[in-house]
Amino acid sequence: MVNPWAVPLQKPYPRVWIPGVISKETIVWAAQQRYPYIALNTSIEQTKKIWELYDEVALQAGYVGGPENRGYLIQVHVSDNEEKAIENARQFRWMQGEFTGLAHPVWSTPSGYGSPTNRRAFVEFAAGRAINPRGNTSFEQQMADLRIIAGTPKTVVAKLKRILEETRPGILALWGNDGKVSQEDSLTCIRLIGQEVFPAIREIAKSLDLKSPFESNAPVHLKYSTDLKPATAAAE
Repeated sequence: MVNPWAVPLQKPYPRVWIPGVISKETIVWAAQQRYPYIALNTSIEQTKKIWELYDEVALQAGYVGGPENRGYLIQVHVSDNEEKAIENARQFRWMQGEFTGLAHPVWSTPSGYGSPTNRRAFVEFAAGRAINPRGNTSFEQQMADLRIIAGTPKTVVAKLKRILEETRPGILALWGNDGKVSQEDSLTCIRLIGQEVFPAIREIAKSLDLKSPFESNAPVHLKYSTDLKPATAAAE
């Protein structure tokens, strides 16, 4: 819970998007508030499970969840050749932490991150069960699960198309560089994403009728109470 002592000056208030990967309660709360939930580097199958839970709660709250309520952050490195892209994509694993299989205990176990009775079960639900005792899913497995995508723009667009088709997010965020990727390769990645990947993805999204929260017919405006309670959302 965050109590906003100083509320945003922007009018109307900026939108709230809720990211997460560990807490089932966060998905439920986001759906109850009608906030878009951003899945962080989950596999396609686990992302579908997250949307099933979100949509179930949304129906209980009186609305039908859709692309405008779904977000997806994925690690994507783009280069002008496949080999360099894959080599650089391995740098996503430099930290060996939250996005390499089961969440690192330093981050996943503090009080308040999830219910003590179902925390580990939900981490496996959202991030998948690791196949080695250290809890780290291999780079090759993450590539196969499309939790890490690397390649030329043509390769990357084809894989992102599958993600859009199967998980139908209205919000898509790409995490393009990490670790010891050189500045030159980082800039190449940014350029190719901006010039070739994003334009193609926007066209695919249009063909799939994936509307963002900014394009939906029910915009959400945020209202903050004066008694420092969590924000509530009202759809107009």
